[in-house]
Amino acid sequence: MTETILEGEGGEYFHELKEKTVVGTWREYDYGKIVAIAKGDTDTVIPDILVVCYAAKASEIGEKLSPFGIPVVGLDFYIPSTLEEEVEKLGYILERGDEAQDFIDWSREKEDAVRGAVEVLERPKVYIEKGSSTGTGELGTYGKGSALNEFCEIAGGNNIAKGIEAQYPKVGWEWVVYQNPAVIIKEEPKTFLGVTSKAREMGEEVIEPRRC
Repeated sequence: MTETILEGEGGEYFHELKEKTVVGTWREYDYGKIVAIAKGDTDTVIPDILVVCYAAKASEIGEKLSPFGIPVVGLDFYIPSTLEEEVEKLGYILERGDEAQDFIDWSREKEDAVRGAVEVLERPKVYIEKGSSTGTGELGTYGKGSALNEFCEIAGGNNIAKGIEAQYPKVGWEWVVYQNPAVIIKEEPKTFLGVTSKAREMGEEVIEPRRC
């Protein structure tokens, strides 16, 4: 488990993980700790451990752990278009295919309900700003192929950056103003948990400087 899971209010949601060994962050893994967990009280790696990481980091992490015989699988679990396939893979690996299918059926039902609720509505222009953005000259947003672009489409929005090829492009505030979005979404930089309680404060942070 990485410490990222327990940041912010994460620890309140995942009580069962509080006592687990932390093996780094989502950006960097502590390979020594992973190997130590795999060995347990022995001097050799017991082949009953699986490291799950972001798909983009699977090659790098697999290369680091391959000398120890520790398998690595890259699964994101946050991109709508690849979610079902990834859940199926994990269900197969863990021999829990029925549970994986139950989750897939539930997810399909919820997505279909959202799509059905917005299909007759006009799609408003939406600007999604990354939480790591600083200033107004170089703002991070979500372009083609990004998870939030897909979520925006499912929810009935028209992402103003959907035509940009880069997944996470940088744009200027002038460009955003020119696009004239009806909805502005500000991503919270640390964790998606607990955002609701900060929504008003975050809204003021996004809008007030642009009124000057």
